[in-house]
Amino acid sequence: MEHMKRPISKPTQGVSMKAIKIVTRFTCFIRNKYVDSWKRRLYKGAVVESGEIIMYDPIRVTEYLLYKKNGRLTPMQVIKLVYFAHGWTLKLTKGTPLINESIEAWRWGPVVRSIYDEYKHHGNEFIGGKYKKKRFEKFGDLTTAVLDRILDVYGHKNGLELSAMTHQDDTPWHKIYVDQKQHAGDAVIPDDLIEEYFNRVLRVKSNDRDC
Repeated sequence: MEHMKRPISKPTQGVSMKAIKIVTRFTCFIRNKYVDSWKRRLYKGAVVESGEIIMYDPIRVTEYLLYKKNGRLTPMQVIKLVYFAHGWTLKLTKGTPLINESIEAWRWGPVVRSIYDEYKHHGNEFIGGKYKKKRFEKFGDLTTAVLDRILDVYGHKNGLELSAMTHQDDTPWHKIYVDQKQHAGDAVIPDDLIEEYFNRVLRVKSNDRDC
């Protein structure tokens, strides 16, 4: 595949130009390296039933992030980081999710309920714990590349900073929680809305070969 610079659109409010450049370069790298076989690589070791791919358990994805950060992430951080990873996976694979659970719109932004329930007792403290690399051997190459890059780009931000990024005008959370006033606590943010947002935030030419 050819390596060419892609024009990007005006940054969404709250997203720095530096972050846009980093993730745009990452998008081109991932597409060039994996696009021809992304399904095989992303879902290596995943369960397949009747030809349908079943996504990863959110807790397993969270444990990988904790493994890479030596447990030094809070519950709010891991929830938002998994959300970003889910969004970028939807973008890179043109609509296939990372996790097998819906994202919900809560007061503090997008939430994966199972992650919240698993780690809420830690409050604002680091989750900690010890995780062995072998536990993640069934993750595909694209999955680990996405998660590693998400940590590089967003891993230094605290929970409130990550939450603020998801609260910007015109984000999926804002459209569901604010615009549509769905405050029940279990309002689902559709994957197609998340995909559309991540495609728009760092829009590049539609030609996949023009990175």
